[in-house]
Amino acid sequence: MPSDPYHWLVLVALKALVILPLVLLAVWASRRTSASVISLLLACAVIYVPLSPFLDGLLPHITLTIPFLKHTGAFPDNIPVLEEFERNNPMPANPAEIIFQGASSINPGDVILAIWLLGALVLLVTKLWRSMNTKLWFIGSRPVADGECTLHCLKRLCSKMGIKREPWLMYNSRVHGAQAVGILRPVILLPEGFSAMPKESREMVLIHELEHIRRKDVFGRLCLELISVLFWFHPCFWITLRRYNQKSEMACDDAVLNAGYSAAQYGEVLLAEGKALASTEGGVPKELKPRVKYLLNKATDRHSLSKAARMKFFALFMLALVPMGLVSFSPYDDELGFETIAPTEGLKAVWRLNLGRGNIVVDSSGGGHHGRINGASWVNDPERGDCLSLDGVDDFITFRAPDADWTTKDFTFCVWLKPASGSDGGGLLLRGEFNQIWSKGIGTERTGAINYAEREIILAGPRYGPNKYFLYDPGLLPSFNYFGIGTARSTVALQENEWMHLAMVWKIKDNEARTEMFLNGEPVEVKHLQRLFVTDLSDWPTKTWMFGVSDSPIVRGNNYEGCVSDLAIYQKALSQEEIQMVKKGNFSLEQQN
Repeated sequence: MPSDPYHWLVLVALKALVILPLVLLAVWASRRTSASVISLLLACAVIYVPLSPFLDGLLPHITLTIPFLKHTGAFPDNIPVLEEFERNNPMPANPAEIIFQGASSINPGDVILAIWLLGALVLLVTKLWRSMNTKLWFIGSRPVADGECTLHCLKRLCSKMGIKREPWLMYNSRVHGAQAVGILRPVILLPEGFSAMPKESREMVLIHELEHIRRKDVFGRLCLELISVLFWFHPCFWITLRRYNQKSEMACDDAVLNAGYSAAQYGEVLLAEGKALASTEGGVPKELKPRVKYLLNKATDRHSLSKAARMKFFALFMLALVPMGLVSFSPYDDELGFETIAPTEGLKAVWRLNLGRGNIVVDSSGGGHHGRINGASWVNDPERGDCLSLDGVDDFITFRAPDADWTTKDFTFCVWLKPASGSDGGGLLLRGEFNQIWSKGIGTERTGAINYAEREIILAGPRYGPNKYFLYDPGLLPSFNYFGIGTARSTVALQENEWMHLAMVWKIKDNEARTEMFLNGEPVEVKHLQRLFVTDLSDWPTKTWMFGVSDSPIVRGNNYEGCVSDLAIYQKALSQEEIQMVKKGNFSLEQQN
């Protein structure tokens, strides 16, 4: 089912390429079928195609995968439930948390939609202008006098054809052939020399125009013209509409023959009308030749349809078209979906980062802490499958902050990382404000000074110590940084272009906080800058967390470059065994038999 006007427009354009050529082929193969039936079939097809995309979400359908369609920008790459969540829960962001954005790019979908709207508007204005000029013809029109035989002929024919509301008859010097116009009040415009025509010729012309009125062709053509305005760019719609106009004229020609007149008699009337038009418009109308040829084809079925029959055929044709409309299109060969992890003690958030497309990342913990991708791209890794790749320049991910305390309570951070070749580390997860201002402490008269600083998990270099803390220090050593308060750093570095599972455990024992680190489920030695006591600390409040950027002076401006997958946060200190379970994707920490 279409998600927006642009998506609907592209789907209709694609479906028209399938449905309308098949219908036109069926029309060609049914050359001897009644023109009334064929014109109704063509009208049904033109009306049905714009409605067909809405069947995709109601009935089972076949989806044809065309990867190129991804470049149109018309097909949603996010899960609908996440899009709805984003609309109802905008990403919170304080001014200081709004960080650099990548170079702005023009959305091709918006450009195409604007061109489409402009084209439709120009065509609509053009048609309205022509319609206004046609209406002005009435200014010079005069009604047929009550005593004229043409009016008596009209009354007799209306009674014979079952037309209860007689149309007005009016002479107009600007028309060179009879025309049925008007929807609410039908009018037949006649050329000035109409009364001088032979009686039988006049009757044949009136039968043709009255059949247009009986068939409601003026209203039907208006509806189809409006659809053609919407799809002005699509040749299949124009070809089908032109074919409909031709068949509707032939259906009215059949009404003349069914009234008892011969094809030769009526053909002469059409040729005379064509000559009159040629004298003023510089040529015989193109549609005249196939109409005369159609009249002379004796093998053609010429029965007309009653109102009840038209309704039945309309329903039948629409049902016959449904199977063709159940072929849909997508650039993707699968539907996006995700599983929610069973409630687990201490689990605050799990971002699997494995959807493979879209700009929304899912919190699979069920907590609704979904994130948004800013510049990072989806890649398919031979080891980890779909994951996110960051370029180290302006790519990052913003998460809605879970209710997790990084300071006064135990917590665990787990993630799969694959630093790019030549990577020099950088920021991983920032809990703070991207403003290059790191608070060291606050105080009140009642409590005295309380350390109150931003928190950041980073990949830093080997220089380490009290006198080197402020030095810019890139590298691949996992570090947990509390600026101005303390920091912990692994002695084992990550390897470039190699997937490694990193786990950091913030553990409080006897009021003292210590950091443990694990690489690929195995503990590594950790160096601490100084001892930290939780009674002297206060957690940093923030509405969002950011992955991939660095604000710490140690690696400031040095953002993470490489791939990332399966980022999990627990409000508990996981054991080595539990970390190994998380490494294997067992985030609910269930014991496997």
